Amino acid sequence: MLDAFIIQRIRDEEDERRRHQSRRPFLEVPVPERERPEMTDEQEAPSSDRGVTIIEPDEDQV
Repeated sequence: MLDAFIIQRIRDEEDERRRHQSRRPFLEVPVPERERPEMTDEQEAPSSDRGVTIIEPDEDQV
């Protein structure tokens, strides 16, 4: 179990952190809602055909 001094110290640090965060300016950026096309059960999700392509340069070009 923590001593009362340590618990109070943690609370004080959290309060100071909250005060610091509340003083920081911020700007809320509106996020536009994207319309998703309706998918039928027969269609696959677009993410299923994604992959990774690794392109290695020729040793002559390095």
